[in-house]
Amino acid sequence: MFSSVLSFAQTGVESGNSAELKRVSDRANRASEEVRSLRNEVSALRAKNSELQGQLSGMQEKVSAEITRSQELQAQNERAMNLALDEFKKKFEEQNKTVEGVQASLDDKFNKQLIFFVLGLVLFVIIAMVMTKSATQKGLKQAQANWNEFQEHILKK
Repeated sequence: MFSSVLSFAQTGVESGNSAELKRVSDRANRASEEVRSLRNEVSALRAKNSELQGQLSGMQEKVSAEITRSQELQAQNERAMNLALDEFKKKFEEQNKTVEGVQASLDDKFNKQLIFFVLGLVLFVIIAMVMTKSATQKGLKQAQANWNEFQEHILKK
């Protein structure tokens, strides 16, 4: 009897331990599954992170290449603008030289025309004075001759 009570007691303890072990084992299995699930998620997130880093690197390279291309294009535009401005400056300086040459030529021609006009005017005045004096002398001689004839005519009468 005594042994049957002990055997029952041992069976109950073993049965309680067994149930406890089963619960711990179930928890361990669930924890193990949860860890496996978390590891899978971490692995997937790491892969996604690696993929995003690759895309980011690619985008950075593209942006860097685009910036470099834009800077090269801007440098080409600046060079073209500088060349155009240099050409414009040369043409402007040539035009200024041409205008200065034309101005000097016109000034020279105007001065010559002015000199010729003044000389012509002086010559006209001199000729007019000489002709006036000559005409006056001729008129005076004729008038004197007429006066002398008139006096002779009166004296004869």
